[in-house]
Amino acid sequence: MDITCCNGILYKRMLVAGGRWLSLHRGLLNELNVFPVPDGDTGTNLSLTVRGAISALAAIRSDESVSNVANAAARGALMGARGNSGVIMSQILHGFAVGLTDVKTARVKDLAKAFRCASDFAYKAVQHPREGTILTVIRTMAEHAESMSSSVTNLVEFLTNLAHTARKTLLTSYEELPVLRDAGVVDAGGLGLVYLYEGMLKIARGEQLTDIHDVREYTEHLATPGHEALSASIQYSYCVEFLMHGTELTPEEVLPTLQTMGDSIVIAKTQDILKVHIHTNDVDAVERLVTAGAKSYKRKVENMREQNRHRLENYQHGINSDHQSSAAELSGELVIVEPPSPSAVKASELPPMAAIVSGDGFCDYLQAWGIAVIPGGQTANPSAQEIMQAINTAYANGGSSRPVEVFCNNSNCIAAVRQAIELGQVPAKPIETVCPSQMIAALRQPKAYSCLTEYAPKLSHGEITQAVRDAAVQGREVRRGDYMAIWNKKLVGVTDTIENAVHDLLQVHDTASASRLVVIAGEECDPNQAEGILMKISEALPSIKVEFLWGGQPHYPILVTLE
Repeated sequence: MDITCCNGILYKRMLVAGGRWLSLHRGLLNELNVFPVPDGDTGTNLSLTVRGAISALAAIRSDESVSNVANAAARGALMGARGNSGVIMSQILHGFAVGLTDVKTARVKDLAKAFRCASDFAYKAVQHPREGTILTVIRTMAEHAESMSSSVTNLVEFLTNLAHTARKTLLTSYEELPVLRDAGVVDAGGLGLVYLYEGMLKIARGEQLTDIHDVREYTEHLATPGHEALSASIQYSYCVEFLMHGTELTPEEVLPTLQTMGDSIVIAKTQDILKVHIHTNDVDAVERLVTAGAKSYKRKVENMREQNRHRLENYQHGINSDHQSSAAELSGELVIVEPPSPSAVKASELPPMAAIVSGDGFCDYLQAWGIAVIPGGQTANPSAQEIMQAINTAYANGGSSRPVEVFCNNSNCIAAVRQAIELGQVPAKPIETVCPSQMIAALRQPKAYSCLTEYAPKLSHGEITQAVRDAAVQGREVRRGDYMAIWNKKLVGVTDTIENAVHDLLQVHDTASASRLVVIAGEECDPNQAEGILMKISEALPSIKVEFLWGGQPHYPILVTLE
């Protein structure tokens, strides 16, 4: 495939795919994790870090430059960074963004510069860099990228060679670190970086992420860690992370004192955001130091001794994480919903369809499916005549005698759809959805295509809307400007911000057993809000697969459907 440059859209798709490919193998990464401590969470931490990057990318609605996309990903990764390896990964993405500063469309020379910056920032963030780890992998990739930059112009060839370099480095450099050599395993963080770039390469090649990857090269020639490696002494009990906003502290100011409090220190700063990772026995002392003067901060504390004890118990009982690739492991990821390809539409064999909906994002997505759009919805109900015309158009374009299926998407539109079907001259039937997110969830579930009229209306759904006047709603006082969180038509929260309303929606009881959440952002939800909301969902529901679409609908900043 002859691709000589990478625009913002392609880089965004590559990062999303890389994140999903990494997550697909997070079980193996957790199993291999013995450095810097054998707490068995590197795969989880890397997945959540890259999910932070993808949350930021979801907030980009237009055709942005590769520089803007890279900056958004770097900021999101730093916000979501988890663990030693996650903070390093965030700095790799930050360095990549610095290397692509002011670049609209990147060519191989631009990417080679970005790889060099990624390596430099990763090494700079770690107080005591160790070879044989993720740092060695990114450094050798940067060196090879620079050596190819003057002779290679094809992007796929460039990325293919870098992926080969990353794999080779991973399998030959682990012996440089005694703890890895003695355990007989590659560095879990380095392997996570390999998987990230393998996923990016797949998209550049036009391959599918469902292709099962052969992980035996990492597991057959190298043993998984045994009891001795997992029983290694843990000097510090707590893995602590702080994310400070609006701080003037610099890494240089806090580092000398942090070095007296623990080890595995990784510090990163972007504008007014400071991220600190440390293994320590004195969490409160670290908190007082790094949060001084910050406008706000968040902290995460994990007991590594307890994590290790649980891992050893599993080992002793013969319980090992299943590191084989499976589609089920894609749960817990953030997926940015994109219009389907013509081949996907043809393969779906959907009947002719029409849908009542408003919003540019909705319209673009449905038109890609070949679905006739009927403008309307809340406060703008279409007439039976308008619906009938759309049904006739869908039937004429359907190329078959199958009935047209019509998504109602609002309880006030169901009667008009039924009337249009009765008055019309072509066969049709209603899909009595009351929220457009039910429609998107159904379209993204191929197994439901044969029973959409029964399946879609049964999906649980939530809506966030803003009160236009003071009123009593379902027995609760609501003031003008308040945001109302509504779940299956029941008011579950009244609050002052969209973000807090999302929190109220996430408290519904049936999220515990759910596997998929579809989130639709409306015209009143700006990119910063969308990013924050997706981060909040990631923290509250880490095991749920989130599918995000910019719908652009009026009146409802956020729509959700849960399955």
